[in-house]
Amino acid sequence: MITNKIILEFPTTISRISGNVYGQSIYEKQIKHKLDDSSINEIHFPDHITGISISFMKGLMSEQLSKYGKESIFDHFMFTSSHPDIEKSIKESINF
Repeated sequence: MITNKIILEFPTTISRISGNVYGQSIYEKQIKHKLDDSSINEIHFPDHITGISISFMKGLMSEQLSKYGKESIFDHFMFTSSHPDIEKSIKESINF
């Protein structure tokens, strides 16, 4: 399957992201219009992001979690970062 890579952008002064509303805002501004339902959508977090809260991920993916459910979200999305701990944290947040 083809991968549709979406590279998120955050100010370089931010290293940790949190907040449900902030997650929803990033989804609306940076992800929603770039989604491709016929591909795996790869959401990539920039190198300077070293921490992501559960609330941010829940907000970021709330629309897609409603659409696909926790069980199927990873059939449509993958989350990448240069920090392995971030990828693990994202998966745990979505499955929480």
